[in-house]
Amino acid sequence: KEQTTDEGYVGVPTEQISIVGSEGITTTDLRPAGKVIINGRHYDAKSHFGDFIPKNTPIIVTKYETTQIYVKTK
Repeated sequence: KEQTTDEGYVGVPTEQISIVGSEGITTTDLRPAGKVIINGRHYDAKSHFGDFIPKNTPIIVTKYETTQIYVKTK
């Protein structure tokens, strides 16, 4: 059976899975969560180790889990 939006099914974007290992930069402070830009796109992200990462810090995506992007300093 096909799962259509008319029946209430909603697709969840999975593009974040493909950015694991990508590099970017923080656009806000991560305390431990904030905003980052990766490959020209803005994302919500969380510090992988729960530490503070200042704005404009180079980062790398370490994992994607339960719709959350995790990053650490590069």
